[in-house]
Amino acid sequence: MIILTEKTTERVVSHFLRPLAGIVPTEHTEFDYCLLLAEEIRKEGYWTDPISVEKRTGLIMDGNHRYHVAKRLGLKRVPCFEFCYEDSDAQVFEWGSENKYPKEKIFNVLASQQVLPFKSTRHQFAFAFPKVRIALTGLM
Repeated sequence: MIILTEKTTERVVSHFLRPLAGIVPTEHTEFDYCLLLAEEIRKEGYWTDPISVEKRTGLIMDGNHRYHVAKRLGLKRVPCFEFCYEDSDAQVFEWGSENKYPKEKIFNVLASQQVLPFKSTRHQFAFAFPKVRIALTGLM
């Protein structure tokens, strides 16, 4: 469990090691960026940024590139922060605007076994996430 203190509010933020097979990508990604990020993480030898997922479904809220990097590195599990779309701590917007993105649209596209176009959504959380430091060998 990680304790994060922000301003006057203390929050307890837990990350969970979640099987990669239980995480569902939601948006297309940039292949070249995935290659670059994979090389950086491999060289460092540690995973530092958990993926934000919807708790019940495993849908990626933030971290589609990191998901593909984990697959490329052969990881079996990754650290995740879990949220529900009903949480007031998690909101979803259209990329590049302040317009709310209909959560139902995310579920409908994914129910058809497709993913959203690159940078369709931007999830905003009520607080900043703490970093972690987990050796890649512990995630294989």
